Amino acid sequence: MKCINRMTVGLILTLVLLHATSWHASAVSYGSPQWTFNTGGGVFSSPAIGADGTIYVGSYDGNLYAVNSIGNQKWAFDTGAAVGSSPVIGPDGTIYIGSATNLYAIDPATHAPKWTYTAGGAISSSPAIGGDGTIYVGSDDNKLHAINPINGTQKWFFLTGDDVRSSPVVGMDGTIYIGSFDNKFYAINPNGTKKWEFATGGDVFSSPAIGPDGTIYVGSKNGKLYAINPNGSPKWNYTAGGPVSSSPAIGADGTIYVGSNDDKLHAVNPDGTFKWDYATSGNVVSSPAIGVHGTIYVGSADHNVYAIDPDTHIPDWTCTTALDVYSSPAIGDGGTVYVGSDDGSLYAIQEYPGGLGGTHWPMFRHDARHKGNLLGGVKWAFTTGENVTSSPAIAPDGTIYVGSEDYNLYAINPDGSQKWSFPADESFVSDPAIASDGTVYAAAYSGKLYAIPPDGSAAKWVFQLGEYMESSPAVGADGTVYVGSPDNKFYAINPITGTAKWSLELGEYVKSSPAIGSDGTIYACAGGILYVIHPGGTIKWSYGTGPDDITSSPAIGADGTIYIGSNNDKIDALNPDNSLKWSLTVGGDVTSSPAIGADGTIYVGVGDKHLYAINPDGTEKWKYNIDNYIYSSPAIGADGVIYVGSISKKLHAINPDGTEKWACATGYYVYSSPAIGPDGTIYVGSNDGNFYAIYGNSGGLAKTPWPMHRQNLQRTGRMPSKNAMPWVPLLLLGD
Repeated sequence: MKCINRMTVGLILTLVLLHATSWHASAVSYGSPQWTFNTGGGVFSSPAIGADGTIYVGSYDGNLYAVNSIGNQKWAFDTGAAVGSSPVIGPDGTIYIGSATNLYAIDPATHAPKWTYTAGGAISSSPAIGGDGTIYVGSDDNKLHAINPINGTQKWFFLTGDDVRSSPVVGMDGTIYIGSFDNKFYAINPNGTKKWEFATGGDVFSSPAIGPDGTIYVGSKNGKLYAINPNGSPKWNYTAGGPVSSSPAIGADGTIYVGSNDDKLHAVNPDGTFKWDYATSGNVVSSPAIGVHGTIYVGSADHNVYAIDPDTHIPDWTCTTALDVYSSPAIGDGGTVYVGSDDGSLYAIQEYPGGLGGTHWPMFRHDARHKGNLLGGVKWAFTTGENVTSSPAIAPDGTIYVGSEDYNLYAINPDGSQKWSFPADESFVSDPAIASDGTVYAAAYSGKLYAIPPDGSAAKWVFQLGEYMESSPAVGADGTVYVGSPDNKFYAINPITGTAKWSLELGEYVKSSPAIGSDGTIYACAGGILYVIHPGGTIKWSYGTGPDDITSSPAIGADGTIYIGSNNDKIDALNPDNSLKWSLTVGGDVTSSPAIGADGTIYVGVGDKHLYAINPDGTEKWKYNIDNYIYSSPAIGADGVIYVGSISKKLHAINPDGTEKWACATGYYVYSSPAIGPDGTIYVGSNDGNFYAIYGNSGGLAKTPWPMHRQNLQRTGRMPSKNAMPWVPLLLLGD
């Protein structure tokens, strides 16, 4: 094995000692293996990566291997026959893998099968997981099988005219897409009936990719890459110089990347025209994967793994293995590239820190878990010029408003196109709020609070607060705007004139954002104190949480209980009469703001890298290890799924039982707090400069007292009045 590098970066480590000074230089060679894991047979299977970083891969020696991130075997499961299928990781961590005529569901804890499903022919196809958990897999018995994930029984099968070695994918509407060796590509309804079929003119081994507009891309052994409309009609086809068994990946700009047996990686424009290609010295059956920096990783039968720059169209590096590379690369969170070779080894190849690209379909089977569906995938990404730490607000017409540190507040259409941008004199780090008349209130870091009309034209008015503004405005039932300020004051502002109705001197910098109860009471924090304020501007009572600041914002329960986190490593629950209901000590600062589930469970992120679920009586229900700090505040879907961002560069979807459902990688830290649109789309910003729309299936925001940061999709920070429909998000009331 050797590695040929076009880009070797030298990192100089300087140690200054008191009596002796020495200089140490070490070169980090991107493209060189960090380690190799040797199996007893060729590795055609493509690796999948679990939430804990475990790499799963099959081998022709008959084993499914679990390998840790430093290349040591955790365990192996002997299937008794060659494993060419690629593993898929379910929401609960179950690993699904095909071998001979069997599909196995392997428990990662016991390393033994939960169940085994036997088809009527060999399973070379890799399974896909539907939104309801159904497992779909093809077989040489000419069938697509639908399998119950609980007990491994057959739900239904769909018969094609020949072997099914293509791996299925599942659309957001539940449609299953799969190719067959009968020269056809099929769309199958979730009940197993045929939706449509498309004649390809050649065997279909390639696994499809789904574009942002629903276009399906798939290769055929007749040498064509097909683009098929969601209704089954042809959009275009692109001709390569050889069979296309590779599965396509889609770049951030819509470019489709796919390999061919003409020895090339092809880059195809979204309209089906040639963009560029790169010639290797062997068939490219391996499917490309796209990194966060846009680099395309792909293997070749010339024994090499390539990292190809999308701008120069030449490799940044080439890593040579001992035999052909048919396996498709997977990219770990740290940027490490994992790929198998026919030489019997799994390679972990060192790469510039990053991860999988946040594109619509960045790799084989969509993501590193190989689940083969769009759930948790990027619907679209809107690029701003700087970090997006601001959290989005959504208007009743679907317009999304979010600030950026590029000094602009953006209005974005539901399809990801820009509606308008409003320039300020400084960054927007706090969250916008939308009033009932459509006015958007947004505070820049300079301290200017802008009242912006829905069309994005000149501000109605500008109110000067203190500099270094972090607090977000709240909007009262009468339209009054409430906001804290770094000048140690809390303000009530007339929405018509933009003048102060009243202000309170709180004696400390106000970083937290206010909350408004159903009776109009305002809850605001300054320093380590929670202040409870009459709508007229007098203080009802106050409560000290400790010496450290409160940056978390209050949440209000159905019975009026106020929940507040603090940097004293505590979450406090206060009764409306100022008595302490309970106090829970946690393992770190609480800068995240609580959200409340339908059963009263309180969810909040903590600086000890855990998302906590707390029972209404203050006892810990569970905590989920995110593996990095959580400044983002959770939002709860109608199905109880909790969404939260973290410094792990991901948006996490956590089931109500504390298990991870999925995670969507962005390019950098996620401080922004997510919002859940009525169609289940999750919106969140990232410090990679992008604002993301992510596929979800929660069916909208939960109807609970306080389901998200700032209570509702308009982020008014206000609980509905007592005579309003109980706990219906304001967006729904405006529909």
